[in-house]
Amino acid sequence: MIDPRILRAVVGYGEKADVFEMSMNRAAEKSAPEAKALFWDTMKKMSFTDARKILSGKENEATLYI
Repeated sequence: MIDPRILRAVVGYGEKADVFEMSMNRAAEKSAPEAKALFWDTMKKMSFTDARKILSGKENEATLYI
């Protein structure tokens, strides 16, 4: 994501950067409850072998977990 401070440095983009940042924050706030439920559901189904693989695997192993 582009840092809003960079957009503010460009003449005329400060307000647009603020509006964009606010919209991203609101979207995150709306999605948090669903993400939390999905996270806990996944954790309940995870085996110790799965958890061990995530902890000892690649840097993005948790992202790759299905």
